[in-house]
This record gives sequence, structure tokens and C-alpha cells, in this order.
Amino acid sequence: MADDLRAELARAKWVTVLTSRGNDLQRDVFAGTLRAGSEGTKRVRILLPDPDAVGPPDWIDVREAEAVTFDHAYQGGMLRLHIRQNISYVAAHIASGRIEMRLYNQPHVARIVLTDRVAYLTRYEDIRHGQLSPVKKYRRGDMYDYLCRSVALTWDHARRPAGTP
Repeated sequence: MADDLRAELARAKWVTVLTSRGNDLQRDVFAGTLRAGSEGTKRVRILLPDPDAVGPPDWIDVREAEAVTFDHAYQGGMLRLHIRQNISYVAAHIASGRIEMRLYNQPHVARIVLTDRVAYLTRYEDIRHGQLSPVKKYRRGDMYDYLCRSVALTWDHARRPAGTP
């Protein structure tokens, strides 16, 4: 699926990614997309969890409580630390003005990657890391429209990180 995603990202005119931890943004599959966004040749929007959101509930703690059941490293704020590191990573790419980032406060139930052609949905399960979960691809149609609407609503109600344009 990584090769298919990489190819779709390369063809896309725009890309929006809603993710939980955000480590996937530092992997090779997204490198070309972030580079194109930094160079101003592609519009890229990134949604990450807000590590400073006020609960209850604290959705980062909720996901970390799930994650610790299958990965004992996730306790004591490790997920929040990873999110903060990935916010800093994306912020370094924002200077071009073609990459935007927002921070959301909602349950971490999926990674959604949208392009002008397709959507990829990775449902997060409470028994494994998202990278080990199945990925579904949707072309334009009802599910694509639903995912676009869900992400648009999240974007509209998310906040800009401090210090970013």
C-alpha cells in the first residue's frame, strides 16, 4: 500500500493528512509531499492532535491508555511527547506558505489521507499501532465525500499552532 500511496501523493494537486501521533509524516512515503509543499508546488494541510487541549476527556491520554496495552513504551506522556516533536517537524516545513497545520481535539480513531483524487483510511484499533492496521482506499464517491467532510469540519474547528502563519 505504501507504493500506491506514494504514487497518489506524487500525482495529487493537494494533500490533507489527519493523523494521530504524526510519525508517518517523517517516513519516506510523505517526504516528496512535504518537499513539494515546502517548494510551493503542492498545497499540503496537516492535522495533528492538540497537545495543549483542555479536557475532559484528554483524547491524547485516552489513546495512550489504549496504546500501552500493546506497546509498554506508551505511558507517562510518551504519546504527547511524540506529537510535540512532530508538530515541530512540520512547523519547520511551513515557511513556504503552501503547508498549513492545525491542531485538533477529538478522539484518535483514524488516519485519513485525502487528495483531489482519492482518500486513504486507516482505522486505529485499540489492539495495535496504526501502522499495523489495514488501510482502505476510496476513489471519489460517497465514502470519499464523507471523509472529506469529516476532515473539513475538523480543520474548521482546529487551531493554528502558536508561532505558525
